[in-house]
Amino acid sequence: MPDDICSVTKRDKPPLPSRAAVVNSALRDGANLLRVRQWPKNALVFAPLILSPGAGSIALIDSIVLYFGFCFLASSVYIINDIADAESDRAHPKKKYRPIASGAISPTIALRMMASLLLLAIMLGALLPISAGFMMISYLLLNILYSFYLKKIPIIEIFCVAAGFVVRVFVGTEVVGLAVSHELMAFVFFFCAFISVGKRRQEIILSQAADPNAKHRVVLQHYNLAFLDSLLSATVISSGIFFWLHVIDLIRSSTGSAALFTCLSALSVTALIFRYLQGIYVESTGDNPVDFFIRDPFTLLSGLTAAAFYWLSISPFV
Repeated sequence: MPDDICSVTKRDKPPLPSRAAVVNSALRDGANLLRVRQWPKNALVFAPLILSPGAGSIALIDSIVLYFGFCFLASSVYIINDIADAESDRAHPKKKYRPIASGAISPTIALRMMASLLLLAIMLGALLPISAGFMMISYLLLNILYSFYLKKIPIIEIFCVAAGFVVRVFVGTEVVGLAVSHELMAFVFFFCAFISVGKRRQEIILSQAADPNAKHRVVLQHYNLAFLDSLLSATVISSGIFFWLHVIDLIRSSTGSAALFTCLSALSVTALIFRYLQGIYVESTGDNPVDFFIRDPFTLLSGLTAAAFYWLSISPFV
């Protein structure tokens, strides 16, 4: 009889997870902490390289180094933000699953990872022009201020997010040695502000659905859907104006089929913007813009079409 009891106890005891399962879980938590899925945002540093077809191999290598430098830098900023927001994230229907908020990774380990990422970013930044290194430091300081103070100030917090993307493009120009037009930089600012406003709008909807009296991001108490809808209209119209001002300038300096292909490329970008606007209002997909841009078939097709027509507009063979 005692043997039977022991055998039942052993059978009922849950099996320990395998080493492979533990490693996979740790890697998954680490990737989520670093926001690896957000790294495509840093591809904006390649924009100046794409806009300068005459750039050589050195500019390409420097742009790749800059890309990974920004990935490590942005990941360290995400860790800072997650540590600062751990308490509020635990009350959020989706953010509560983040590694620090859920307890999967302790703040101490997260800080060590952040220090390692900053060191890697500094090492890569040292390989770039001094001006690019200073801009990367400015990006880090801006995001530290954002994490602890600026994100609590309505409207300013949206400008800070948009400014971070403008810095990415501007650093790319320093690496490539290309002067990007002011209209294009203004387009990047207002388009990224448009995306940020769409994300705030969806966050309010999600937080009210989970708890009508709760607004988990502090700044959301200063917003409502009507105001954010107005901001969406203002930012998307502003981005469209500056984008087409840049396109018209390109068309004026183009001849023959190049002008046609430039116009077709711009129309494809416009379709992409309209599709994202549709996603915000019709499908409520504004909470994760990166996933939307890389998974939505229409958006992918529009982006590839825009890239193809732009390549044709600058190709010497057409």
